Amino acid sequence: MYCNFSGFYGVKVSDLLIEANSSIAGQTTTHTRSSLNSALTKLNENYENGNEDNGDFVCEVADMNISAVTNEVTK
Repeated sequence: MYCNFSGFYGVKVSDLLIEANSSIAGQTTTHTRSSLNSALTKLNENYENGNEDNGDFVCEVADMNISAVTNEVTK
């Protein structure tokens, strides 16, 4: 899953979480604590009440190599 908002376009959610944890640990990060906090809030609230997708995150399979599968049955 990738971020889909200003300042974090294309950043994997897993990388966002790693950077936020690094910031909490006091390490130097690419983004400010304030922007990381905003991004994590977006993550937390993207599917508020499970009813509405705010569109702040997208799933993409473009970087995956997927083979075609057929449903043919051989006898």
